Amino acid sequence: MPGQLTTDSLAGHAREVYAILPTTDPAELSEQLLVSYPQYKQYARKAVMTACRRAIQGTSGWTPRKGEAAEAQADVEVELDEEAELPWVVENGEYAWTAGNGKAIRLSVAIVDELFFQYSVHGLNKSQVQILNDFGLQPWQWNSIKVRLFLQKTSNVFSPHTVSITAPEQLEAMMEAKMSRRYEKQGPLIERAHANAAVKQLNKVLEQNAKRDAFWDEFRMEMADLLPTTRYRYVPRVPTGPSAPEHLVVTLADPHIGAEVDKMLNSPAYNWDVAKGYAQQMADRINERGAKKVYLAGLGDFIESWSAKNHANSFLSMGRGMRGAKAVFSALEFMSFLIERINNVAEVWGISGNHDRVSADSHDDTRGEAAELLFGLLQERYANTGIQFSYQYDVLVKAVDGICYLMTHNHLGLAKGEKNMLETLMRHRIPGLYCVILGAHWHSRQTSMDSDSYRRYVCPPLFTGNGYSSDGGWSTLPGFMTFESRGGKFPRVIDEPLYNLQTQIA
Repeated sequence: MPGQLTTDSLAGHAREVYAILPTTDPAELSEQLLVSYPQYKQYARKAVMTACRRAIQGTSGWTPRKGEAAEAQADVEVELDEEAELPWVVENGEYAWTAGNGKAIRLSVAIVDELFFQYSVHGLNKSQVQILNDFGLQPWQWNSIKVRLFLQKTSNVFSPHTVSITAPEQLEAMMEAKMSRRYEKQGPLIERAHANAAVKQLNKVLEQNAKRDAFWDEFRMEMADLLPTTRYRYVPRVPTGPSAPEHLVVTLADPHIGAEVDKMLNSPAYNWDVAKGYAQQMADRINERGAKKVYLAGLGDFIESWSAKNHANSFLSMGRGMRGAKAVFSALEFMSFLIERINNVAEVWGISGNHDRVSADSHDDTRGEAAELLFGLLQERYANTGIQFSYQYDVLVKAVDGICYLMTHNHLGLAKGEKNMLETLMRHRIPGLYCVILGAHWHSRQTSMDSDSYRRYVCPPLFTGNGYSSDGGWSTLPGFMTFESRGGKFPRVIDEPLYNLQTQIA
């Protein structure tokens, strides 16, 4: 039925017939098309001829790339007015015809071939604006050339006259020469694109460097004001009884120094005084165990925020002025307060958390440089005390009394999901030792991946949460965990809850 016929199917069938009968005569191809598909006899003769001319010029096999689709579609939608039926002739090596506006057009066959090559997607694929500029054409001339010669993005790289008078084997050789020109032309294009990309990247790096230089200038000024307060005070060393544990590993998860929130429905208040109260309780309970050597495992998020912009509303849960260098020095004072109240501290371990970055955007600082700075200051302050400090931003592995401790904050991809965590475990664990995986980040207590050779813990935090977690209905008790080896093979684990003395809530 006529309603079922489309110009798309007509064009497709014209190409199919041309593939079987590769003629250069549109009239001959149209006759064969009507024999093979008689349903097109009800189409206007002009439409059938147009489809056949385009099939001969090579319209198949092209899918427009991004940026070319609009221009290609504009070609398809060109109205073939009466000018399309007017003839063109080739005289003395020149195409000649009279345009619709009555003006004569004469162009050499070589120039027209070059137009086809430079405009076609199979050639140099230049835009219409480039063609007008390169060949000095007026818009009316260009439109007449496109309509009269059926020049479009999917055209052959030679004009119709050249195709019609050239033997197939010679035309093939000519096409090979054209294609070599096409790839020769790619060099300047690639170089120009590369240069543009390099300039953009250079400007981006310079901008980032300028921001970073300004940041470190500001930081150095703050350091100069605060450094006198970093002097070392004392570290307690006390004798222990024969029944005391030789080694005791203690967790410190999510202290978020600088955070300040009031008591909420599902979470107690938290501020500098509360954090110090927790530290004192930790020291008292650790000292009750009387261990000969204590290992403090800092599991990240030592500060609430450097920039006060970690999240859109970070500033709402921060103490006044608790940002930048002051946030790090406050964390330094907190860590010192804890270390100097625990008897027999042997080592302090640390990994960074997502709140320890010195940038607002997590992509700018992926290593948590505030934590690295904190541990550098701790090492400087306690350089002559015998305490060993170890820091790694992503994964830290230690062995104590026959137990392997693998620490990561849990915010990085290497710890997300059991599959990734197992791969991290296999890569970094110490073979032959039972492995305890210590993490934080989730502000809760969790045990998972439990087997006879390893177990994963999300350790209880000091900072239990803010408005976001309280509104979501999540809550937990503040606390810490201790680990000691039993016979050098398996850990004895104790979960110690802490009490918020301001609100009398554990």
